[in-house]
Amino acid sequence: MNTDVNRRDNILFGEDFKPESEETDLIGVLKSVDYSGGLRSFSDVSLETMKKLVEEDFIDLDAHYTHAPSMSFFLTYAEKHPSLLFGGCATAPDRDDYGIYINRVRQTFENSSEKEDFKRCFGTADMLNVSDTNGFAWWS
Repeated sequence: MNTDVNRRDNILFGEDFKPESEETDLIGVLKSVDYSGGLRSFSDVSLETMKKLVEEDFIDLDAHYTHAPSMSFFLTYAEKHPSLLFGGCATAPDRDDYGIYINRVRQTFENSSEKEDFKRCFGTADMLNVSDTNGFAWWS
């Protein structure tokens, strides 16, 4: 597993690792960018970004968050359904479980077949919302 946390966070968040820093947004509201509890959340990450993280050995393909599917399962599904977006957390390098974990996915469906695939593959999620055009699955 690659331990270059600055490189990992640049790929995932577009910035170097910030263990306990805070920043303000454009209107001056304080926003936390630290690894609260050793975790930092991310949303709407593309398959392309996930592939880059795999190529650079930042992702353990057998890893999974709680009872969510494995990283390998998510990536295999996304190869067939590239509109799938990933959400989850990255762990700080001082944790025993250093890595990247997926605990939610979102997909825009192009047809009813994609909708059925989503329900079939992610139907055991703790939270599943599926409409005619979109799906969201979350594991706690």
